[in-house]
Amino acid sequence: MEEERRFLRDILLKSINEKQIIILKTLLTVGNTTLSRVLNNISKAHDIPLSTLKFNASTLTKYKLIEFYRLNGKRYVRVSPLGKKVLSWIEYDRDEAYLQHTDDLDEASMKVKNELREILSKLDGFHLHSSMTCIDIILAILYHRKITNRRLEKTNLILSKGHATPALYAVLKGFGLIKARDIASFSQPGSAFQTHAVKGNPLIKVSTGSLGQGLSIANGIALGMKMNGEEDYVYVVVGDGETDEGQIWEAAATASTYGLDNIILIIDRNGTQLSGETEKIKRKEPLGLRWRSFGWEVLEIRLKSAADILYALIRADEIKNWPKVIIARHV
Repeated sequence: MEEERRFLRDILLKSINEKQIIILKTLLTVGNTTLSRVLNNISKAHDIPLSTLKFNASTLTKYKLIEFYRLNGKRYVRVSPLGKKVLSWIEYDRDEAYLQHTDDLDEASMKVKNELREILSKLDGFHLHSSMTCIDIILAILYHRKITNRRLEKTNLILSKGHATPALYAVLKGFGLIKARDIASFSQPGSAFQTHAVKGNPLIKVSTGSLGQGLSIANGIALGMKMNGEEDYVYVVVGDGETDEGQIWEAAATASTYGLDNIILIIDRNGTQLSGETEKIKRKEPLGLRWRSFGWEVLEIRLKSAADILYALIRADEIKNWPKVIIARHV
């Protein structure tokens, strides 16, 4: 069975070119959208002539791999059921890096989550849920650094939802960047490892806790890196409730204006914020469309494991000229 699937994958790769695969992948990450918008965004992100993309889109339409539908009088495009099946066969083993680290990520995630529960049980479960939903995101970011041969200690990570710092500490211990005694001192008087991110600890560029400020800070770092010719990323982790802050959207407009494609923003879409369910407090959806309207490339995923984030980060590597946001929806 394994050999048959790989044989089928090889046949499909000879029949479908890279540009067609990019169109299919992009359509899977967007909501209701028109073909012209998708092709224009791909053209800018990948520097592919629009005429070439239109030709490949017509081929996908001919073979019924994409289809059109109407909603509220408008004509939209999406990947057809056949297209999804074909893409799943093509991406059977996804990226080698994805498969190679999946088991490691799952094992690390379980270990870190168990340790975090133990740490926070002594503090009446301080921000336990918010921290738990962040663990796989932070794990994936550090693994992304690892497989792209970037130094972990040089990671530009802005944990904008600073109250989830316990998750960061637990992951840092797993990577050997802090010691067991550091974790044991968490939140204690005189400890450097307090309940919100404190500048000076490993990977913490700036102190955070006041929500909504992280992306603005990331913009400044990313722009400075561009000016200095530094080729690296700034990763920003934002809570979904945090997107209520107006400063987030001012920063979003700034990032797209300057073409800060060295920013990868990850939204922890866990559906809850301090006062309750996000949609009852202030409507967030359609979240992906909002970010697209601000000029961002959007990758929406169902977050079942850290490997899902890792794969999205690998895909984000391919996108140029625009800032990228990964909306990690928890199942």
